[in-house]
Amino acid sequence: MARYSDVGLVGTDARSIEKAFDRALHDERRTLRGAPSRCGAEESRALFVGVRLDDEWSAVERPLAGTWKPPVHPQVVIDQPRGPQEQMDIDNEWAIQVVRGARPATLRFWRWTQPAVVIGRYQCVHDEVDLEAARAAGFQIVKRPTGGGAMFVRPSDVITYSLYVPAPFLEGVAVRASYRLCDRWLVEALRGMDIGFGGMNDVVTPNGKAGGSAQRRYAPLDYGPCAVLHHTTLSYAIDSETMSRLLRVSDEKMSDKAVRSVSKRVDPLCMHTALSREEIMHNLAGYAHRGI
Repeated sequence: MARYSDVGLVGTDARSIEKAFDRALHDERRTLRGAPSRCGAEESRALFVGVRLDDEWSAVERPLAGTWKPPVHPQVVIDQPRGPQEQMDIDNEWAIQVVRGARPATLRFWRWTQPAVVIGRYQCVHDEVDLEAARAAGFQIVKRPTGGGAMFVRPSDVITYSLYVPAPFLEGVAVRASYRLCDRWLVEALRGMDIGFGGMNDVVTPNGKAGGSAQRRYAPLDYGPCAVLHHTTLSYAIDSETMSRLLRVSDEKMSDKAVRSVSKRVDPLCMHTALSREEIMHNLAGYAHRGI
């Protein structure tokens, strides 16, 4: 916490977290009760079928689609190329600027200068990454200011963006719905690729995971609003051999995902389009500028 001393936990306490964990654990056990220990190819594929927008947005949530309006309508930025640690620092800095009232809602598209493995704020690097293999392959290892799992990044293979918004944007929105609200524009933009939502925070195709998101709430300072940092990374292509060598994935996680290798969990965008990564990124930026 020393590095992000002006960030705090908002709207909960230790007892609330304990209750939420107990409920989630109960629901998970109930869901898994009676489930087969191994899935065949068709069953595994079925787990990745994304939720279409019309199915996902209930009568209660549908009005949230109108939340994208001034003054929340974000400024869209295709950022300059930055190194991995600078990307993490900029994310934190721009979110704090929103807290201070010094930055409007902003959607930033990243460009990377070198390969990286990015781990979640609460992960242990030794558990997630083969450090020796990563460094030998030229990958910088950094920790981001949000939670979630490890990201394998090659500059030519990913599309990453961050959304920085005042927290009232998500006022009254449940956590699961908040991810869908922040990425709704993305799924609409990629509708032709059969993209949908999966799980709590994944962007998926019928064949696997195309991307994932993470969030963090920033507490208010003496003035200004609370803020939300939401960032998403999409796989345009995947070097599955290198990724499998660098990332350490637990047997429990592989079992939960009903697949036998890291690479089989990923279905990159290049499998669904002839457009280049840069073309997709610029098209997304244009769509965001016009449509949200």
